Amino acid sequence: MNEFTPNLGIHDKEWFEVMSKLRGGTVEENLRSVVSFYVRRNKDAYKEILDHTANRLGFTPDELFEQLANGATLESLQPKNAPDIA
Repeated sequence: MNEFTPNLGIHDKEWFEVMSKLRGGTVEENLRSVVSFYVRRNKDAYKEILDHTANRLGFTPDELFEQLANGATLESLQPKNAPDIA
């Protein structure tokens, strides 16, 4: 995964910086914590979306996960069950 800094609005950015300092950690540490919590909390819901989307496109969930994790977008994927247009 590429490291990134989210482009937050000034309100959210300033509040997150203050909250991080009050919590006793750096912004980066707290951002990792927030993202990790979000992933754990929402993983099951997204797994359902992944399963449904994979089925619609003719992929297994593992195949679709690998494609998306490696940079593909849903728009860039050709459904496996779609006829070739020549």
